[in-house]
Amino acid sequence: MKKKQVLLMMNARKFLSVIVQYAAQHNWRLTLMNDGIAPRGWKGDGAIVSFTRSESQMRFISRFAQTPTPVVGLSYARPDIEIPRTVVDYSQNARIAAEHLHSKGYRHFVFCTSERIKSAEISYKVFVEHLRLLGVEDDIPWIVRAETIRRGLEDDWDENLRAFRRILKLPKPLGVWCMSDSVAVNVLDCVIANGISVPAEVGVLGTNDNIIVCENQDVTISSINPNFRILAVTACEMLDRMMESGEKETGFAYIPALGVSERESTAGAFEKSPLLKEILRFMADNISSSITVEGIAAKFSVSESKLHRLFRDEMNTTPLAELRRLRFNKAKSLLRTTEFTLDFIANATGFLHPPHLVNAFRTSVGMTPAEWRRLWK
Repeated sequence: MKKKQVLLMMNARKFLSVIVQYAAQHNWRLTLMNDGIAPRGWKGDGAIVSFTRSESQMRFISRFAQTPTPVVGLSYARPDIEIPRTVVDYSQNARIAAEHLHSKGYRHFVFCTSERIKSAEISYKVFVEHLRLLGVEDDIPWIVRAETIRRGLEDDWDENLRAFRRILKLPKPLGVWCMSDSVAVNVLDCVIANGISVPAEVGVLGTNDNIIVCENQDVTISSINPNFRILAVTACEMLDRMMESGEKETGFAYIPALGVSERESTAGAFEKSPLLKEILRFMADNISSSITVEGIAAKFSVSESKLHRLFRDEMNTTPLAELRRLRFNKAKSLLRTTEFTLDFIANATGFLHPPHLVNAFRTSVGMTPAEWRRLWK
């Protein structure tokens, strides 16, 4: 069977590896653009493109969109070019960000981006709207890094940090949603350098869940995982349908996020008492054993009612909810980073039996642990 000739015009590794895997499974032959320049006179069966600032690329995509050859885009950019696209559901990301930061006890909020683009406008609008539904009445600023950096200093590290100094004067506890992990790093470094406590005074939430970025900071960064794997697979499936049928599709396919990968930067705007810190450390250290709320209360010689008040007053949660959160996050980490069996992971995280772990995943993320693991392969 003759292979389908597919052009890839992108350089995002988060998409490339997934598309290459799909191509191998579906009899595609891929042609990757060379150094950002579209191959002159290329003829093939279809293309997947990611919009950039390259004028030559934009001209090529614009012309390509007028031909019978199907093409699928991977971004909101350039809405004047009418091609079908698979895109991040930025509205859902905004609602996730608002819910997450608010639930952690932050009561003032700010939105930070590298530039002012369409997807950022959508995100900011929904972020504000959802915070209003949660009862937040304060003004919610939008800080754009590109609009505060002095001309000619765009590549200067200190200048990038200074771009977010306005955060220092905003009321606390402050929840900061950053539309990329790189912006979150700038915000985090700016805040810490000026003696502000993260996460007690300022919580920082990134977007894209880049592990290399998020887990290699003085304070690890919580981030929204936008599910790039499913976004890329959906684009491939859309292109496959069009190449098979000969009919072009229209519109956007919005891909929902997997949720927040919680780390230290949004642990909560709560000053924890020495007793609560000890209890939390005990829970984390004994996550694999079948500890119970009753057992925790007995361990620290407090009544169950006092234990519940402690978690309610200092963390706005319950002991059982926090225990479940710790177990679930540990299970997700093991599924994502190891090849351990489900039976091993269930035992290592206190779920004891695989069916208990499966039920927890179905309730929380709407899929089984095996399905969730495949998203990362």
